[in-house]
Amino acid sequence: MRVSFRGRDDHLLQKLGFENGDIVLRVNDERIDGPNSLEKIYDLFGSGCNLKLEIERNGERQLISLDSHEVKMIKESLDP
Repeated sequence: MRVSFRGRDDHLLQKLGFENGDIVLRVNDERIDGPNSLEKIYDLFGSGCNLKLEIERNGERQLISLDSHEVKMIKESLDP
């Protein structure tokens, strides 16, 4: 799933460490390959658990890891 910023979720995606054009390969070691990929990320984010996101950025694989405390801090920063 390719990430593109063009809507209400842009701020969340940026806070999670995504950049425009990133390709999500795995979320918490689960392969991502369908239209529900972003929904899976949102569900895990909403649950407040650790997130491990494997992405491809500019042709290189990278790992974005967020522990539950970091997820909580991001959630709090997004609340109005």
